[in-house]
Amino acid sequence: DSGEIYAVLAMTYDITEQVLARKKIEENEKHQAFLLKLSDALRPLENPVDIEEAVTKIALEFMDADWCHYSTIVEDKLIILRDAMREGLPSLAGEYQISSFALFKAVLDGGQPLIVNDVYTTEILDEELKQLCGQLQNISFINVPVVKNGKPVGMLSLIQSRPRKWTDFEVQLTIETAERTWAAVERAKAEEALRQSEEKYRSLFNSIN
Repeated sequence: DSGEIYAVLAMTYDITEQVLARKKIEENEKHQAFLLKLSDALRPLENPVDIEEAVTKIALEFMDADWCHYSTIVEDKLIILRDAMREGLPSLAGEYQISSFALFKAVLDGGQPLIVNDVYTTEILDEELKQLCGQLQNISFINVPVVKNGKPVGMLSLIQSRPRKWTDFEVQLTIETAERTWAAVERAKAEEALRQSEEKYRSLFNSIN
């Protein structure tokens, strides 16, 4: 009555379940949209280089990363035919000897996705690897090896030049993208081998008198 506040009544509603459910729906929609875009882009491609270029560009844009590259593993070589990167950053395309690159070797030897949010605070990497990652500006990354019949055959990498908390959604999508990329590249290689074989026998047949 005197105009002074002497108490406050507060009422709250727990909407955690609603928020989580809505987030799950949004993630599922984003997941389906990404896979549809990826499938549409890969379907007409017949060249492994074009496939890697399409995958890395789409993944880089969707994940808002600094680098993205897919590597094919051949014995002790890690081969990046084409990659994608943020403007102003160098391409990582080329051939690398796995035994000479401790980070690559650690991922492939482990055979499991390696997720690092911040190389300077993680306990996953030793000091030598932390220093190497810092020099390469690989401060945060997801490295997903593709393993077939117990052997690594490829690897998809998303890299950030600053600390980043990768979500479970982003990790799972990267794993699925790595598998789809390997399948698309292998399909392209098989079709190219078949075309070469057909051309060989066609030439042989035409040369017969």
